[in-house]
Parts: sequence; structure tokens; C-alpha cells
Amino acid sequence: MRKTFEMRRIPVWPVMRVVFIIFLIVGIIVGIMYGFMISSLGLLFSALGESPLDEGFPLIGNLGFLMIPILAIFYAVFGTIAAIIWVVIYNTTASVVGGIELELEEKMMPFSGGAAAPPAVAEEPAHGIE
Repeated sequence: MRKTFEMRRIPVWPVMRVVFIIFLIVGIIVGIMYGFMISSLGLLFSALGESPLDEGFPLIGNLGFLMIPILAIFYAVFGTIAAIIWVVIYNTTASVVGGIELELEEKMMPFSGGAAAPPAVAEEPAHGIE
């Protein structure tokens, strides 16, 4: 059985919560990668001796992992702002021209043999006659 639904509006608050968490996690992952790259760059320059970065950035190897919270917050805040803007644009457009139509099909799931089968309902005799 197929049913057609129209997505007329997307609620802003649930989208904002989910996007914030997703972008926070992505920001932490990207921050860890940048932290390793900047720290290893600092270690490489210190192993080579004199580095051109010593004059301007003497602690570059130690500050690499400062990128983790900075990028996590940056990604979460700006990703959430972008998602809110897109939800508002979608809601405004959908109110004018209509939302996205989804065609969904309802499927009956076959019984899996892992649990006991539900009890069969016995039919009652009509008017007390058996």
C-alpha cells in the first residue's frame, strides 16, 4: 500500500539540536586532525633546529591541540546557523509553492522465529451457537 505525504514544514528546534551535535562531533574530529598536523609540524621544525616559525610562533608544536575546541565550537556554531537558514528558506518556499512530496510504501514484516508467536485469536461463535 503506497501513501503520499507532503512535507510542508520542518521544525527548526529539532533540526538545530541534531545539527549542533553532528557538527560538534565533526569539529572535534577535524580539530584532532589539525592538532596532530600542527603539532607534528612543530616537532619537525624543532628537530631540524632553527625554524622560520620560531620568531613569530615559538610554541606552535604545543598549541596544535588548541585547535580541537576551537574548531569544534566553530563548526558547531556556524554549521547550526547555516542549517537554521536553510530550514527557514525551505519553510518559506514550501509555504508558497508546496513542500516535498514523499511516496512511502507500507510493508508487512514477516514473523521472525526468534520469539514466541503471538497467540491466535479464536473466533467467537455467532449468537452462542457452536
